[in-house]
Amino acid sequence: MGRRREKQVSGIWQRPMPGQKLLSSVGTYLWLRKLRGQKGRTSMLHGQCHCGQIHYEMAEEVIRHTLCHCTDCRRHGGAPVVAWAMLPAEKVKIAGTPRIYHSSAHGRRLFCGDCGTNLFYMNEEILPGIIDVLSATLDDPGRIPVSAQYQVAERISWMGQIGELPCHDRWP
Repeated sequence: MGRRREKQVSGIWQRPMPGQKLLSSVGTYLWLRKLRGQKGRTSMLHGQCHCGQIHYEMAEEVIRHTLCHCTDCRRHGGAPVVAWAMLPAEKVKIAGTPRIYHSSAHGRRLFCGDCGTNLFYMNEEILPGIIDVLSATLDDPGRIPVSAQYQVAERISWMGQIGELPCHDRWP
């Protein structure tokens, strides 16, 4: 009793948030402070959902970081393109408990049940032990270079000319 414990859910190590059985709110606060404030650990990235109920830490070294134009990702993300960072699931630690949406026979999309932020994708049938992290939810998504675009056959037509549009640093 009193020991902080982790549990593994769908190949991801999680620490429950306040109000959950395995961890006190003080323990969660201390763990999140440690997670967010470690100095000299440049190989780890941090991210969270919009409301802050779910935080995560992941390795900076990923298998690939790509933009996906498929209809499923666009529809679920509510965006014209979605950026995914793929890495082994054991390289991601999550504080909080994401809800799981079964988006296909084997596809699982994990999101915050409070604010709805889409965070992760897993498909144990096609990519066992792999997790895709929605990289826009990282505190500093620019730390991982994007290497390719996928599903461009499903790309929205005007996305092909996005570089030709006028740019503004802020809302004009």
